[in-house]
Amino acid sequence: MKILRPAWDSYYTDRAVKAVKKMTDTAKLLCVAKKAQNADARVAALDKLTGQSLLFDVAMHATYRATNSNARNVVVNRLTGQGLLAEVAQHARDDQTRVLAADKLEDRGFAQKVYADVAKNSKDSDYFTTDRLTDQGLLADVAKNAINAYVRRAAVERLTDQSVLAEVAKNDKNADVREAAVKRLTLPDVLTEIMNGSAEDYRYVWEQPVSKCSGCVDNTDEGLTCNHITPSTCPEKDGVRHYAIDLRKVARERLAELNLNSNP
Repeated sequence: MKILRPAWDSYYTDRAVKAVKKMTDTAKLLCVAKKAQNADARVAALDKLTGQSLLFDVAMHATYRATNSNARNVVVNRLTGQGLLAEVAQHARDDQTRVLAADKLEDRGFAQKVYADVAKNSKDSDYFTTDRLTDQGLLADVAKNAINAYVRRAAVERLTDQSVLAEVAKNDKNADVREAAVKRLTLPDVLTEIMNGSAEDYRYVWEQPVSKCSGCVDNTDEGLTCNHITPSTCPEKDGVRHYAIDLRKVARERLAELNLNSNP
């Protein structure tokens, strides 16, 4: 049985906006501003909601998807009070709303803490929060503790604290994050320790299903070079491609790079 959507929740902009413009009930307008599929319908509802308290209600509780994310900017841009913005930045349901509210805060130290909190705890792989972080202490916290590996790596790439980079290079559970940390290390003793470490601690191998390949030759369909560990592990029937990151090799290359730069 087909579920009929109300006119204000139509995917068709003209139909949704027309329905919203006929509304006068504040509770219904709030519902549209928080939940409508269509961004223009949400903005039309926001146009009819006067007063900071109503905008604050929307900012705190609205959720978004790709079809209506533009409405997020509208509601945050219309909030003016620093107290309300701080509350939204700290407690809003939607992470990107929190970040946009933090962008408008005069207290930049507090804004930095909001960015770090979102970066650490959001499952999304967006870099929008990490790019805003400038506080090295907060970046270190994100690099070590963010639940998303992409975010941890983005934080590592902005870090300068060598002790934190060494810790991440040795202990992070993700190979790409560890590799990024090794590439930013400038401590010869730490790099030497990694270079001389065991394969068990510093070498990662994994597989990815691909189109079958013949031996260890270029697979033009994939546009990649087959990187099996040895040709004998690469029969066509495998239908997988083997990848490896050896952090010992990365550390050795980083040491060579540092030595070259110090001895021009």
